Amino acid sequence: MTAWTQIDILQSDEPAAEFVLAFAGKEGAIPERDQPRLSLAIRHTGFAAQPGQWLDVPPAKDTDARIILIGAPEIGTATPHDWASLGGNIVEAMAALRLETARLSGGAALAGDARLSAILLGVLLHGFRPDTGRRHPDPTPWPQRLLIPAGRDGVRDQALRTARAVNRARAWVEAPANRLTPQAWAAELPAIFEPLGATLRIFDSAALQEMGASALLAVGRASEFPPLLAVVEWRGAPAREGWDAVLVGKGMTFDSGGLNLKTAAPVIARMGFDMGGGAAVLGAVELAAARKAGCNVAAIVPMAENAVDGKSFRPGDVIQSLGGLTIEIRNTDGEGRLVLADGIAYGLKTYQPAHVVDIATLTGMIAVALLEEFAGLYANNDALAAELDEAGRATGELVWRMPCQPNQDHVVETPVADVANMSTFAGLLGTGLSAPVSGAKLLQKFVGDTPWAHIDIAGTVWATRRSAYGGKNATGYGVRLLDQWLRRFERG
Repeated sequence: MTAWTQIDILQSDEPAAEFVLAFAGKEGAIPERDQPRLSLAIRHTGFAAQPGQWLDVPPAKDTDARIILIGAPEIGTATPHDWASLGGNIVEAMAALRLETARLSGGAALAGDARLSAILLGVLLHGFRPDTGRRHPDPTPWPQRLLIPAGRDGVRDQALRTARAVNRARAWVEAPANRLTPQAWAAELPAIFEPLGATLRIFDSAALQEMGASALLAVGRASEFPPLLAVVEWRGAPAREGWDAVLVGKGMTFDSGGLNLKTAAPVIARMGFDMGGGAAVLGAVELAAARKAGCNVAAIVPMAENAVDGKSFRPGDVIQSLGGLTIEIRNTDGEGRLVLADGIAYGLKTYQPAHVVDIATLTGMIAVALLEEFAGLYANNDALAAELDEAGRATGELVWRMPCQPNQDHVVETPVADVANMSTFAGLLGTGLSAPVSGAKLLQKFVGDTPWAHIDIAGTVWATRRSAYGGKNATGYGVRLLDQWLRRFERG
């Protein structure tokens, strides 16, 4: 199993912890019994108590605890994202002081369950570390456990449940491609989903051939690890007929670019993260099943490697797809949209869902346009787009709607097939830059009138700087966004 570590959250009212974390801000939020000592320390040091700042207050006498004052946002105006960021500040302070264990003081900042839940989620996400498998792990001390006041079981369990799914997705994204092959990834799923009561199906190459998933087979046929299709069903509202949603996630465990080989060394070396969309939909359904969500949803993940050998599919090929359309291959590095097309077609034929949402690291150009702060959102339905935007704002996993209009259909038109896999538009001043909408336009050909959205996470799957919900590297983007969107079906 892909492994990672995160901080333990334990409930305890024991005052024995040597280090106590307390919050300081404009409202005070300081434990009353330590007020004089802390006020004196603040006055003598000029501690501004701003978010991201902390102050180490040593004991005044042997019976005192060492208190770490953490700058907190204003309680009256702070958002859940601010409190999650504060959880990250806790981890950063503990790491800087090399504290393995600390106790969180009670106080005004912990009065509300929602506030504490956001803080703990921030602690758990910022406290994530993937298991690299090194023989000699990094010896630098790292925070191991945080003690919180007793009686907050529900708050702690909610944060742990969410963090487990997000951090699992992050660990998958960070796993080297030689360890997380399609077969290795699929082998991990039964232990995750079967105990939750979800139904899991894995279709191998023979089954894919029988069903006609020719696009997925074409993309994966050059790899020593054959392609698979993983399907997880959660039917949490059995009395309600039909399926609320199908979530399709791109599961390219490695993408060399195929015969159109990626030549930039930093890019190709990172292409093990090209399964971030698949990790997101699996994480979202894990969360739905773990909290017994009253919705009917299926996650579909086409898993494959885009490798290079004599069996590689070629530029100029015209291939068949599960949805019945022929596709001209203009560039073998446009493989993600091919496997998604078969995944979407399978979802529509099998479930006839009310909604389809696909999520993928699809185009580098979306990262150029939106950087790391927003995923690109394409949709054929305004209501669905608005719902996903609202879910993004609630979770901090932001989306930005991009145009996907009929007058853009020309970017994937070709005289030799029903659709081309890459833009046929010459690009800016004839430079050939591929339009990021071309991936969405290909996928739109397969969804018909079903309300559909495509989320391009090429810029958000990996972070180069800190955010409220984590540090650098894999983000687990999409798990909380999709879970939040699924909650709307529980409200009827």
